[in-house]
Amino acid sequence: MQKGIRDARQTAVGKEGLVSDVGGHIQACRLGGTCDRYNLFPQDKNFNNSAYKKWENEIKRALKEGSMVDAVSIKFSRSNIASPRPDSLFIDYLIDGKKFRKSFRNEAGK
Repeated sequence: MQKGIRDARQTAVGKEGLVSDVGGHIQACRLGGTCDRYNLFPQDKNFNNSAYKKWENEIKRALKEGSMVDAVSIKFSRSNIASPRPDSLFIDYLIDGKKFRKSFRNEAGK
């Protein structure tokens, strides 16, 4: 699958956050996510391309190997409830019935 082209919606969402942010997908397009505002949030560009991408790759690999990925739940935590930019994310999910939990800080290298 080819890498998608960043569009105006992603750019606009990135500008809702910090200077170092981009508009990133909650669920990657390559994993069936949409490109609407509902599926985008301001995220640090390094976080988007490192820690979060590693998690997305874990899911993609499991699906490619024929595993069942199910019950994915993502919770955002914000110190400022009025901000569209989460400080951290907590993800619960199942792969072949086994529970997994990931937590991420929305900052460079985390």
